[in-house]
Amino acid sequence: MPQRSPLQTEAAAAVTLLQASHTEAIIAADNTNSVSDFTFTQLPSGHELIPSFWVLLDSQSTVSVFKIPNFLTNIRRSNSQLNPHQWRHPGFVACCYIKNFGTVWYNPDSLANIFSLAAVRKLCRITMYTSVEAALCVHCYDGSIMKFIEYGLGLYYHNAAAAVQPNSNKNVIDYSFVSTVANNKAQFPRRKIEGADKARALYQKIGRPSQQQFEQILAKNLIRNCPVTVDDAKRALLIYGPNVVALKGKTTKGPSQHVPTFNPVQVPGFILQHHNDVTLCMDTFYVQGHPFFHTISRKVQFRTVAPVLNRNKATLHREIKPVMAMYKSRGFNISNLHANMEFECVRNNVLPSRLNVTAANDHVGEVKRSIRTMKERARTTIHGLPFKQLPKVMIQSLVYHAAKGLNQFPAKNGISDTLSPLTIMTGRANPDYKDLKLEFRSYVLVSKTTPPATLPRPVTLEQLY
Repeated sequence: MPQRSPLQTEAAAAVTLLQASHTEAIIAADNTNSVSDFTFTQLPSGHELIPSFWVLLDSQSTVSVFKIPNFLTNIRRSNSQLNPHQWRHPGFVACCYIKNFGTVWYNPDSLANIFSLAAVRKLCRITMYTSVEAALCVHCYDGSIMKFIEYGLGLYYHNAAAAVQPNSNKNVIDYSFVSTVANNKAQFPRRKIEGADKARALYQKIGRPSQQQFEQILAKNLIRNCPVTVDDAKRALLIYGPNVVALKGKTTKGPSQHVPTFNPVQVPGFILQHHNDVTLCMDTFYVQGHPFFHTISRKVQFRTVAPVLNRNKATLHREIKPVMAMYKSRGFNISNLHANMEFECVRNNVLPSRLNVTAANDHVGEVKRSIRTMKERARTTIHGLPFKQLPKVMIQSLVYHAAKGLNQFPAKNGISDTLSPLTIMTGRANPDYKDLKLEFRSYVLVSKTTPPATLPRPVTLEQLY
């Protein structure tokens, strides 16, 4: 997949200045007098129009104008009248409000979405380091930074397409999932934030002690004339979280833990006696464009899922083989396999098991319902995530997570009310509460030591489930 371009990176960066879901449009009717302003944003004759989702930072404009309503809500007409001196399309019809900025004019016939540099300068700090990059950086008061990159013709623009079209770019492969400090700062007034900043700076200057020791130093006034209080130290921890440098520097390799011998739970004799023959249903499905191979067994109701690169014969046979071996290792015999016409190519590879395929353009009912259930679980988890886009590895883990959640508890129409499909097929006992500490999406910092000259080992089905 192609690398993400700088324009795409900036579009997906901090765009709280233009987030439509958090904007509020208001009427600016306090001044009924006519106002005269200027906008000189132009392009050479015959050149293509400025893209609709570009926002310009114009030093020659004394008025801020937006042409599309995607960045605004609750747009209403203004009682005041604006007479702009613009080269094209005068006639402003309404004024609106944008978070982090304030009042702007709305005109659907405007040439472009324009921020006046003079107006932005009065509200936000603007920096430009030409030796680093040709861009104007607007530092919003909520901590976010909005970059306006220099275009070839000299315009400074910010591509805000990702703010209103988060799924428009299918080639993005670089992501960063960290909780923003800006959201934490929004809970406190400016003076409290300044106190937390002083506490974090002092914490670093005295050598990054433990949080408990740092609070004791402040409580006992061991630093003379210190303006930092214990509350500031606690607030800094709440806003910025634990100091990552201290965690990395103080983390040591712990003692090796004894690996207990795994004693799998044996399959009860009555299950093997009455349900020895298993019918395996299988199919492929897609999640966000990524293909997966899925199986579910009748009676046992055990689900397996694996990401695949394609759906050719070699790939399908490679995925079916370990699943059949797992059932055999637990004493089951796969007598029948049910699938659609796509799996006709592996008929001879699964012998002596009989392959039954459906009619053209038809699917096996059990596996289709299972896929629908897993996708519902996945969508439910996604709605609880603070991310707008998910990388491929996270989507794969999400599908594993959905399948595991369905496997680790007894199935409604299964062969046991006490043993889960996971226990029957892998011998693993019911989940321990201690193993459920982390929620899917959790961000953790761990210490990992990789032995030299070792090759990665393949992941087995037992490890996945």
